[in-house]
Amino acid sequence: MRYWLSKMQRTKNIKRATESGQALIETALVLPLLVFLLLGIIELGRYAGIAIEVANAARAGAVYGAQNLPDSANWQAIQRAAQNDSGLGSNLSVISSIGLLPSDSLNPCHEIADTESPLPYVVVRTTYVGTPLFFSSLAMVLTGCAQMQVAE
Repeated sequence: MRYWLSKMQRTKNIKRATESGQALIETALVLPLLVFLLLGIIELGRYAGIAIEVANAARAGAVYGAQNLPDSANWQAIQRAAQNDSGLGSNLSVISSIGLLPSDSLNPCHEIADTESPLPYVVVRTTYVGTPLFFSSLAMVLTGCAQMQVAE
């Protein structure tokens, strides 16, 4: 009887050791995939935040330029306003233009059907090249565009 109990104990110990090894192997196989997914989620969230900043910078530049006609022609001040709003510094490219909408040469962000009385508008486009933290092949060009009617 004693021999039988010790044999049962040894069988339980071997079974526990085998299950422990199996869990370790499963963890070793799944962990790299989970880390890869986590890094991808972090990278995607970072790009989403930067895209929002780039779009808001275009809006801030358009708001500054839409204050009055002299401000709409001051592209350096519009660029400064957009860069200060974004916090991305000089890496943010800002292009502003003014004109009467609708106009084929202005190429507005959104179509406006106002053919009877064209009004002065300022259009600000921002561009930022995002550098990835983890995956070097995921560099993205993020753009923003905003247009506003100039106050008269």
